[in-house]
Amino acid sequence: YEQKLGDMVAVLVGLHDLNSEFDVTEYGGLFLNSSFGIGPEISGNVPVSIFPRAGGAVRVAIQGEHLGLRVAAYDGDPATRAIRAGQEGLMWIGEASWTDGARAYKIGAWRHTANKTGPDGRVFGSDSGAYAVVDQPLYEKDGTALGVFLQLGAARSDRNDIANYVGFGFNLAGPLPGRGDDVFGVAVARAGFSSVARRVNGWTRDETVIEVTYDMALTGWLHLHPSFQYIRHPGGDPALAAARVGVLRVELDLP
Repeated sequence: YEQKLGDMVAVLVGLHDLNSEFDVTEYGGLFLNSSFGIGPEISGNVPVSIFPRAGGAVRVAIQGEHLGLRVAAYDGDPATRAIRAGQEGLMWIGEASWTDGARAYKIGAWRHTANKTGPDGRVFGSDSGAYAVVDQPLYEKDGTALGVFLQLGAARSDRNDIANYVGFGFNLAGPLPGRGDDVFGVAVARAGFSSVARRVNGWTRDETVIEVTYDMALTGWLHLHPSFQYIRHPGGDPALAAARVGVLRVELDLP
């Protein structure tokens, strides 16, 4: 349930997907690898209220013409479907933004209040991190538009598997003559493992993904969305040099 308070403030209570509002890049939404949604330095380290199971939340949003501020508290472990702050903690997150059309600059921070067991078995009283997102249009003319995005994230390196994340890429809408509704994109995602996780598990320094994708509008209601992903050292396993993944998404837009 969401209640607006005047023109600028809105309060939401209920089951809510954190990544529907926080740590979102619009240009990155074209890509199918999950890292271009919420950063893995968040979702790979702590329980988060995202697909496929959203948890209980309270969110306050303040949005002006360009400046915005969002603050929320989420169930610390949505998988249990019970809010037990004393045992499972709470996920606190805040984000400030400046937007102007497709242009957006965002910075956020989060804190999970449950006990966190690090890769080496040490127990910590909480976990935390910060992130930044940039969506930047570069060119638009005659049905062709080019935009780029950047994601940066960091988490506490002494208690997490993933210490940092960098994602970036570009979207080209209308890449071919007569294909104004198609979108082509290339993006890179790098999840850097913490030194303690590498030491304990024998992992490589990072896992890196390169994704090439093309969203093809066959009709006004049918899209084909193939994607190819090259994944270097999946899961940080030094024995796995690379994996190659092909995905085909079919999208129906029903009236």
